[in-house]
Amino acid sequence: MTERERKIAVLLTSIAQGLLTVSQLRRRIADGKAALPRLAPAQRARTQEAISTDEEAVERIEREKVKYDRLKNN
Repeated sequence: MTERERKIAVLLTSIAQGLLTVSQLRRRIADGKAALPRLAPAQRARTQEAISTDEEAVERIEREKVKYDRLKNN
């Protein structure tokens, strides 16, 4: 497991445990994107990596959500 996959797993676990919501994660992505122009180059690279990780977690949730909604709606 790479470091990026570990970070995504931590985010998904936090959501499953109720410590973080998907809307909070989306807000974090939006805030990070808004802050990018004001950041120094070193901070910008770390922030872009964090945004990318957050976006991947949201994409995985959206991709898997169909399975669980289908079971609930039957």
